[in-house]
Amino acid sequence: MSFPNHPASLRRAAPPLRVVLLGLGNVGGGVFERLQADPSRFEVVRAIVRHPARHVAMGVPAGLLSTNPWDALNVAADVVVETLGGESTASGILHAALLRGRRVVSANKLAVVAGWPALRPWAEGPSPRLRFSAAVGGEVPVIETLLGLDGRDPVQRLRGVLNGTCNFVLDRIAAGQGYAGALAEAQARGFAEPDPAADVSGLDAECKLRLAAWAAFGRGPDTLHRQGIEHTGTARRDADSAVLRLVAELVRVGGRLEGRVAPQWCPPEDYLAGARGEENRVEIITGSGERIRLAGRGAGRWPTTASVLGDLDAVWQEHAGQRDQGFQGWRLATA
Repeated sequence: MSFPNHPASLRRAAPPLRVVLLGLGNVGGGVFERLQADPSRFEVVRAIVRHPARHVAMGVPAGLLSTNPWDALNVAADVVVETLGGESTASGILHAALLRGRRVVSANKLAVVAGWPALRPWAEGPSPRLRFSAAVGGEVPVIETLLGLDGRDPVQRLRGVLNGTCNFVLDRIAAGQGYAGALAEAQARGFAEPDPAADVSGLDAECKLRLAAWAAFGRGPDTLHRQGIEHTGTARRDADSAVLRLVAELVRVGGRLEGRVAPQWCPPEDYLAGARGEENRVEIITGSGERIRLAGRGAGRWPTTASVLGDLDAVWQEHAGQRDQGFQGWRLATA
């Protein structure tokens, strides 16, 4: 596979980045497949999994596999890609990897939010060592867009459909399907996890909203109310054609930053009402009144995989540029 925006001269100038993959599940497996297809830029040196035999049967070399998450630090590497899910173990490994000189790419919004006080310094600046675009919005560049504003026109308000699973379920309910059946279909299609609690409770959207707050405002919300879709009886409101969406919202109110995640009836003219199936949509309103609108798939294997690869491509660009300039830098980090 080829990645965008990397001239052949840069590809020749630098050796492959050595990558450790924490997790070879839905997303991690997709990342592994793509990296294996681009050996001039990336070399997977270790993959941490729970059941090695399952992955060997799928063609992954046994010598790459380990069941010990801390092997992310025990092997010489440049980048750790984390797609494990969960909080405690993942947050600790991310922080330790950063302290040991690795770059880190994470798709795990729970781990990033849980460990944010320690992780924040690594995520800031023009060349962050921690990147987590895949943790918010799937293939929608929410974090990149917010960071790109760079304070030139401060964000006043952010609204979004940030959970593709919930949006898919609500669309199916609106079409007449029951909640349980809609959720089961989302799981069968790979949009929802086997345990969908974080999605349907709104926790997933809350974590994404907190990360967006740090990117947009440099701090977390002063208040954040959360309500999920577990008790949605019906999403049909044919009288005015409004549709039910799980809306995550941040707004400045004086000196305060208020957040909310809850189902809302959105009229047809609302940009968020147009989100269909597993799609995510985000609307950013700046202090000058500019509206920035983003849309893309927010659930499933390949949208999140694409965001992880985008972060890895940015790391590669920095790595190749530093090599061209004779700077050895962070690649010297070893176990």
